[in-house]
Amino acid sequence: MPEIITSSTRELIKIYSIASVSVFKKYRKLIENHEVCNKELINLYWQVGKYINAKVESAIWGAGVVKSLAAYLKEKEPDLKGFSAQNLWRMKQFYETYRNHEKLSTLLRELPWSTHLHVLAKTKNIEEKEFLSRSPRP
Repeated sequence: MPEIITSSTRELIKIYSIASVSVFKKYRKLIENHEVCNKELINLYWQVGKYINAKVESAIWGAGVVKSLAAYLKEKEPDLKGFSAQNLWRMKQFYETYRNHEKLSTLLRELPWSTHLHVLAKTKNIEEKEFLSRSPRP
């Protein structure tokens, strides 16, 4: 026997379809915003690492200055996260590791910071870093 779809059932299907599309669009926008935020965060960390590297290489700054910078940022911007002395040194390491590897520059901006930290800690050479950076993430 064929199933009969009433007008109220059709209306419910229509409402559900509209709601589903709306929810999908909302979550798609959140994902896109997250991707943009991640790229900007990685760009910021790159620029901070580049700045610290330039100061340290020119002997204007020593190790103590980075620690002081972290303390200064914490004092002036207590809600600002991710700028501890250890993380500032990681930003410098990130910049120094990849500054001469243009082919990785696009890929680097796609990865979250935690992945970069893992790759930097677990690899010894640029080939290993590239391999891990290109590996699928869970």
